[in-house]
Amino acid sequence: TRYLTGYILMQFTGLLDKNGKEIYEGDIVKCLHTPAIVGKVEWNTGCLTYKVGIYDLAELPGFQEVIGNIYENSNLLEVNNA
Repeated sequence: TRYLTGYILMQFTGLLDKNGKEIYEGDIVKCLHTPAIVGKVEWNTGCLTYKVGIYDLAELPGFQEVIGNIYENSNLLEVNNA
């Protein structure tokens, strides 16, 4: 059996951002709703939804944009939450 190292698997949410890009758990997404927020896509087991902050991504189709992921661009969260 071969093992791959240095890879992180990310779960597809089934949702697309405003540009048609697939949204994965762990992505950093800018929600273009008022007020605009930047946050990490997380699985919310209590509601069975993918959320960024208080927003359920499925309720905001076309109002989000993937700008990175926490594994390669964690600095995007530090800048926006400072």
